Amino acid sequence: MAKDAIEADVHVIGISSLAAGHQTLVPQLMEALKREGAGDILVVAGGVIPPQDYAALEAAGVAAIFGPGTNIPTAARDVLELVRARRVGRGRSDQEFSLWCDPALQEASFLYCGRGA
Repeated sequence: MAKDAIEADVHVIGISSLAAGHQTLVPQLMEALKREGAGDILVVAGGVIPPQDYAALEAAGVAAIFGPGTNIPTAARDVLELVRARRVGRGRSDQEFSLWCDPALQEASFLYCGRGA
């Protein structure tokens, strides 16, 4: 997964866990990203993750955790802000931020987001 993410030039990898795979797969992914020189790719996690596991995931480098009942538009905005902060923190201007969201869908249960031109 790390190599695919690097080749696709992604800003964020989202992992959904339903069967406790987060305890082993997330740290393995984080290590693979670091090994490949892509530790700047944000990783977010969601799904059925017990709150007692949050600290270990955060210690492994997970940028955000979205549990059951998370409001999707709020989570999407949170992820976009994490990406914006990471880019600006790396010396890129906020105007170079290339993600966009369709405001017409903000009241729906999701936001359609993609890369701008």
